[in-house]
Amino acid sequence: MSSAVVRTAVVASVGAFLLSASWAMSTPVMLVPDEASHTIRAVSLWQGDLLGDRFELVEEGPPRVEAVNFAVTVPAGYVDLPTQTACFQDPVVSGGCAPTLQARPGQARIGTSAGAYQPLWYVLLGAPSRVLPPVPAIYAARLLQALVGAVFVGLSIGLAARLAGRAGVAVALLGLTPTAVWLLGAVNPNGIEIAAASTLWLGLLALVDRPDSRVVAVVVGVAGTAVAWARPFSPLITAGILAAVGLLTLDRRRGRAAWASRPARWAVTAVVVAIGTSSAWSLASGALDTFIGTPDPGLTPGVAAMRSWSSTQDRLEQMVGRFGLLDIRLPGDVAWLWAAAVLVVALAVVTRITARQAGVLVAITTATVALPVLAESFTAQEYGLTWQGRYSMPVAYGVLAVLVWAVGHGRAGDRPAAPRRRDLLWALPPALVLPAVHVLAYLHVMTRVSVGPDRPLTAYLSAPGFSPPGPDAALLVTLAAGVLTLLATLLPAADRTIVLPDPAALPVATR
Repeated sequence: MSSAVVRTAVVASVGAFLLSASWAMSTPVMLVPDEASHTIRAVSLWQGDLLGDRFELVEEGPPRVEAVNFAVTVPAGYVDLPTQTACFQDPVVSGGCAPTLQARPGQARIGTSAGAYQPLWYVLLGAPSRVLPPVPAIYAARLLQALVGAVFVGLSIGLAARLAGRAGVAVALLGLTPTAVWLLGAVNPNGIEIAAASTLWLGLLALVDRPDSRVVAVVVGVAGTAVAWARPFSPLITAGILAAVGLLTLDRRRGRAAWASRPARWAVTAVVVAIGTSSAWSLASGALDTFIGTPDPGLTPGVAAMRSWSSTQDRLEQMVGRFGLLDIRLPGDVAWLWAAAVLVVALAVVTRITARQAGVLVAITTATVALPVLAESFTAQEYGLTWQGRYSMPVAYGVLAVLVWAVGHGRAGDRPAAPRRRDLLWALPPALVLPAVHVLAYLHVMTRVSVGPDRPLTAYLSAPGFSPPGPDAALLVTLAAGVLTLLATLLPAADRTIVLPDPAALPVATR
């Protein structure tokens, strides 16, 4: 990779870490969906529980709740984790309502819905529990996830710069929604899955662009493994990404060039092996049968599909900004400012896009919307309607990946070798929405969890209530610094990376 691409990747990694670390230190413990279950899973691995003991749990309602959990061993100080979110159910209390977790001697058995999940990321996130008391260990685990996720984010931004210069960076930055960076600052493998998926999308495109790049091949192999081993259904998502990139980019010429390249073959083989081994784990461990749901036996597939479809707008809003236990929404129509920025970029690409690219773009968009509807229509009777917008984000990032590819490889293989003044306009959508939406989202959430709803956005800075581990003002400044650092990747230096010829026009190497 060129020095400009490397600089762009490093700057983006720093910005993403500052942003997600601010959320990691500011969000009350367990005020993230399923964070208790994932923390228990991570901690139990370091107590020797690779796989817990399966048991079924039923809570009579209404509504009736059924679950398949796994009993695992944890230090006794973690036994109260599942109760941390109980007081958050009251929409007017602050995040300081939960009792503080205390270190206790001995061990305890406790249930988790993630007890059979792939262990890869939990080994990393559970390490702090060996040396720190519960609360510091949880914040340390969040920061570890933020760090690893920021590296993946930086790689994806750098790859976008390699593929399409400043325009590519501008498009890729729109994948960093407040929800994405908030999940990166939580103990939840979904955050890593989203960040690594962005790297895999753009890494595969860059590998098609330059099949002999060993660096890109390594990035693809690592990112593909990270995605495939994130969650039980992640192998399916990883396979979908491979298929979508193939449909988007490969013709006979490019296919032969990729097959003739040893780095490209190794990278794809590594991803395929990761898909296979992770799938085998899911089947052998019973992870696919782990669930917490509210069954509705009288719900037919047709009615379930209609109800699921009616939640599409809500799930799209969740991808941009929905916090807490999915009960803290951005004010007004702020989330749709982000959607408008993506739409503006998409319309700008229309003049460059080919029919094939347009077809794949429509297919990925349709999959993002239709996948939850199809899944819930067949599972609602047993589990209820449980799909959340964050589950679709690794797939949805493909929309941005196609746009990046189309900018650099539009009609007639358009690949500008020098910066163009009109490409400065690409920087406007992210430059406008990133600072406004990220800062507003953070202030809104911190006000809600610190002093309650319907208060001025900066009231939490001077009012008693929930207090994060760091000073409120310092964490706000850190978040703002992260946003500005990310915007620095839009500086003109990124344009100088578009200097590579189209490999489809090169002779095929023989090996």
